[in-house]
Amino acid sequence: IARHSVPAPAPISPEQQKLLDEAARLRGSGRRHLQARQYDRAEGPLREAVALMDGLLANASDTEAASAALYEKYRCHELLGEYLERESAFRAYLRDLRRDQGDEAAARELVQDARRLICTGDSETAGRRLEQALALTPNGPVAVAAHAVMASAAERQRLFDLAHSQYRMALQEKPPPRLAAAIYRNMIALNAYRGRLDAAVADAEVLCALPREGLPPQDCVRHRCLLARLHRRSGETGKAVRR
Repeated sequence: IARHSVPAPAPISPEQQKLLDEAARLRGSGRRHLQARQYDRAEGPLREAVALMDGLLANASDTEAASAALYEKYRCHELLGEYLERESAFRAYLRDLRRDQGDEAAARELVQDARRLICTGDSETAGRRLEQALALTPNGPVAVAAHAVMASAAERQRLFDLAHSQYRMALQEKPPPRLAAAIYRNMIALNAYRGRLDAAVADAEVLCALPREGLPPQDCVRHRCLLARLHRRSGETGKAVRR
């Protein structure tokens, strides 16, 4: 959906911002009660926040405030454990984001939300978010981020082959040297952990051959030292010394 195909949404007014701030405060209160296992005290603030956002949405459709209200509802329903309502609010929020800012902005939000969900332990939903992001932007910087997050999630679940393949797919998008170096370091650590030293050495060779422009000088030194250590571990002491 092209951003220029629709008028820009009306900005958030001071009154609407007050409602959004109050909803965020109530959500924070509900979250703290949940963290303290005070479940009977958590529901009230969360329900109040949802009601505030429903009122805002009734009077501010197709505005920036409406989009922000949908996101607040998404997070509140998540804390309430209401899966269907949570996903409905998120779909509406994403629809507005695509309409107002385009597919790439929506894909960035999907990747960011996937990162958050992985931290909360919801890898299944995070995986769906990343698949959506890749469907919207199969190439480019957002695709790199999506593959890298997917790889990290796979590592957490000890799905090492999947993690490695996702790192490779991220590299196929030709990220800038600094990001490529971070991905290669992850792959090297993964292969070394699994005892695949030949693969780790091969990746370290590529890491050391990355363009130095855009890389901090200390990183280049670290990469050479890493390659030397890998040569040493694999028994190639001569190569380790030359490095």
